[in-house]
Amino acid sequence: TNSIGVYTELNSIFTNDGIINGLSSSSIGIFANGNTVAENTGTITTNNLGIYGSGDGINGATVNNSGDIYVNTAGKVGIFVEKNGTTANLTGGTINALSTVGNTIGVHAEDTGVINLSGSNINLLGNNSVGLSLAQNSKLKLTNGNISVGNSGTGIYSKDSTIDMIGYSVTITMGNEGIGLYLDNSTLNATANQNLNISYNG
Repeated sequence: TNSIGVYTELNSIFTNDGIINGLSSSSIGIFANGNTVAENTGTITTNNLGIYGSGDGINGATVNNSGDIYVNTAGKVGIFVEKNGTTANLTGGTINALSTVGNTIGVHAEDTGVINLSGSNINLLGNNSVGLSLAQNSKLKLTNGNISVGNSGTGIYSKDSTIDMIGYSVTITMGNEGIGLYLDNSTLNATANQNLNISYNG
């Protein structure tokens, strides 16, 4: 059945510094809707979606993660942000999936969503997983944080979106037949002396 651990809206601020377990295949650990802030400094385990942030048609939500998120079911997502510039700030902690859990996405943004990677490490060890995913005029700012994906995985996937590399010096690690950075009708902006390190564990 559909279930939400914590729902926030209307200028609310919520911080999880404990443990949220989303056991249902349709559960959401935290849902931030509109002009609100949801922060995870603790632990979220999910069989569907760890944190969902969405604009309400006027204002975007803010999602801050410096804790740990564990995606335990194939085909599911750690953090999903969309609409009105809703933003995921990944300042620390980890987003994880075991090697037996494939087709996962660490963080996905669409419909003008924004991802700021500035300290979190993403470890999706299952096959066909994607570390960071963008679509529909979304934006990604890369500052700091490592990404690891399994066989046939993609470190960063962008469709119709923009990626900014600002002082970015990290490593994307992949298994066999992996892709570090995949751009589809997208723009990559990089300042001088950027270091995007690609490593294969094949």
